[in-house]
Amino acid sequence: PGKVIGVALEDEGKVRLRVNRKDVDAMSVKELAGRIKPMQEEAAGGPDAVPVIISARKDVRYESVVHVMDVLQKAGVARVGLSVRTTGG
Repeated sequence: PGKVIGVALEDEGKVRLRVNRKDVDAMSVKELAGRIKPMQEEAAGGPDAVPVIISARKDVRYESVVHVMDVLQKAGVARVGLSVRTTGG
């Protein structure tokens, strides 16, 4: 597969940007779309070729996750999804 952009929510208003599972930078949610959109636009297959996967620790409020999704979608970032972890049992 090609490039995958990860967004890990850490604390309220703070996120960690990862590309292909490697940390790139920590930043505020406000800065996030401005960093991701150019990465998608410069990709060989265009914006749809680079998915953005949002993940969060279990103690991060659901509203914070939705806020990040909303910010990215309003900025025109393509292919935004959620990472879901399941546990055995």
